[in-house]
Amino acid sequence: MDKEKETKTEVDRFKDVFKYYKRRQPPPDLSQAIDVDSLSEVTVLPAPTVSEEDQRAAQVSGLTPPHTWAIHSLVRHPGLLVVRNPFTRAGQLAWARRCLCELPCATNKTNLASHGIHLTPDRTWWSLCHTSEGRRGGLRHKLRWVTLGYHHNWDTKASGV
Repeated sequence: MDKEKETKTEVDRFKDVFKYYKRRQPPPDLSQAIDVDSLSEVTVLPAPTVSEEDQRAAQVSGLTPPHTWAIHSLVRHPGLLVVRNPFTRAGQLAWARRCLCELPCATNKTNLASHGIHLTPDRTWWSLCHTSEGRRGGLRHKLRWVTLGYHHNWDTKASGV
């Protein structure tokens, strides 16, 4: 199979799986979802050793000290690491706020363009949600994803990394 056809097959398979788990009626069967607490094929990795400077940066970023992190590696999914809640309580709130208020903006790609919604530096998703037009149009339910940077093209599912 040539490379273009192979890539199309991967995109199609991703799209089908994505739609399966996105659907509401009937709800998807989650029995095959990965639960790191119940897997026997999980390797617990040692916490990272980081410099004092990196520890301070973690603290400023709302993270718990890296030496306290529980990191799991899944044997059947090489390279996938699961870090169990590395955020402080204040960090959880700060990152949730940032994800809602700051990141869905004109400089980051979102799914909102497919709804005909184009963000500008003065028109962020968060600010639009608080307008009467945004409330009437159900804008807060339309945001599904935000891509930070240029490392992944969600239209083609191709990674630049």
